Amino acid sequence: HITDALNKFNKQTPGQALDSSILESAHNQLSHMFDSSNGGFGSSPKFPTPHKFLFLLRYYKRTGNKNALMMVEESLESMRE
Repeated sequence: HITDALNKFNKQTPGQALDSSILESAHNQLSHMFDSSNGGFGSSPKFPTPHKFLFLLRYYKRTGNKNALMMVEESLESMRE
């Protein structure tokens, strides 16, 4: 029974394909959350959120949108300070 349950759990079902509108929406949401004064996203406490940085870096590479790169750079510089 355990093996059957694990096999059912491990079966991957493909999700919806990502298109540019989904990526643009995610970028816009992060842009609205970005703290341009202190870096990071949202209000304090601000813990590092690597998944947001990774998304923004990949988004920048894919689209060339410099705003995505700027949010990562400013956040990392603020963390360093």
